[in-house]
Amino acid sequence: MNEFFKKNILKGFYFSLGIHFLLVLVFYIGQALSREEQNETVVKIFKYSELGTPPSILMDRSTIIKKRAGKKEIFATPKAVKKIEKDTVTIAKQNLSGSKEGDLSGTGSGEIKVIPEAAPKEVKPKPEIKYYAAVDFMPMPTGGYNTIQARVVKPEQAKQNNISGKVLVKTYIDDLGKVVRTEIIQGLGFGCDEAAMRAVRSTRFSPGKLGGQYVRVQMVVTVFF
Repeated sequence: MNEFFKKNILKGFYFSLGIHFLLVLVFYIGQALSREEQNETVVKIFKYSELGTPPSILMDRSTIIKKRAGKKEIFATPKAVKKIEKDTVTIAKQNLSGSKEGDLSGTGSGEIKVIPEAAPKEVKPKPEIKYYAAVDFMPMPTGGYNTIQARVVKPEQAKQNNISGKVLVKTYIDDLGKVVRTEIIQGLGFGCDEAAMRAVRSTRFSPGKLGGQYVRVQMVVTVFF
């Protein structure tokens, strides 16, 4: 058994080796044949002087005309306008001079009246309100000027910067003694101007008099800080 195995294993080795060699040989033969079948790419380099005249890029005129030629435009044939009858024109003229009631028969004898556009209303300027600077009796604060001073609240910004002085407030008072407007003539800043105007506006005045009548007066009120 051992002798049979030794003889056969040697034969098997040579047999497998021969098959392997045969397969390798077939593979290389196939590669060689496929290389012969492939076309070789040949690259040839030309010099600029060897090149000929370049081809013209101008197109043939006939080719351009053929491309431009499209479908023919078809225009519709205009239809004839229906002739206006003479009676229609006559009725139109009669309607234009018809009666005031606008009857369709056109037999009226009324005339057409053109109504002119209404003229724009004139806007009258408001009369300027006049305030007197000097009158027989000048307005006085109710309770005296100490009332205005008592209503003055010094702003914190003015306190921190030690601001003191006076603010002159131009005050407009109507014929009922009510303050309608205030302006600063001389101010201190730091919020003092606004505080002075608030104190004056919150005060009621006795109205000024001129010739026995109550009038509007403008006057300067001094507020101290």
